[in-house]
Amino acid sequence: MNEKEKILRVFIGLAGLALPLVLYATLFITDHFTGTLPSISHYFFTKANPFFSLILGYVAITLIIYKGYDRTDDTISLIAGVAALLVIIFPTDNLCCLENGIYLSYTITQLPDSSWRPILHLVAAGIFLLCLAIMAAFQFTQTAMLHGVPVKPITPDKCTRNMFYRGSAIIIILCMILIVLGSHGILISANYYTSHQLTFWFETMAVWAFALSWLVKGLWVNK
Repeated sequence: MNEKEKILRVFIGLAGLALPLVLYATLFITDHFTGTLPSISHYFFTKANPFFSLILGYVAITLIIYKGYDRTDDTISLIAGVAALLVIIFPTDNLCCLENGIYLSYTITQLPDSSWRPILHLVAAGIFLLCLAIMAAFQFTQTAMLHGVPVKPITPDKCTRNMFYRGSAIIIILCMILIVLGSHGILISANYYTSHQLTFWFETMAVWAFALSWLVKGLWVNK
């Protein structure tokens, strides 16, 4: 893995860590809004739109051009990048109409109502996170092999990092499952789930888990 790819990993990780923080900070500064929106994607409809589109777009393009260990790594990364672009191109449901219009004053964009756009958005977001979980669990944990033998000894530090990558993947998957269950009132009451904006927080946890795995891989690969 050359230095360019290591740097790309680091910047993808930093972008993922920054995304929820920048979105929250933007709406706090511009509109003095101290809460969170129902989801990260709903910041698309606010003054934080440029940061949402730029950061996620950067991650998407970087994933598309990213060259990993092998063709499988490249393919998973390509799919994740395309899915991230679709998340931007096909936004979620309009923010202004949610929860009796309580977010109307923070909304600067409204799209025509669509029955299919939010579904496509959710599917794309799910594929994006799932691909990142697969990369963390199975690609980042690979060891270079030659004739079935590791090229370098598998050190305790490598084992620790592999546990971290797999833990990150588990967190991403668990957050995805909790979002699906919570949005349908399963395990978590619908009122509690909605009033506490748990989709936003589960998404943030998933994004940070992916971001940290890429950051660690970029900073400590080959060490």
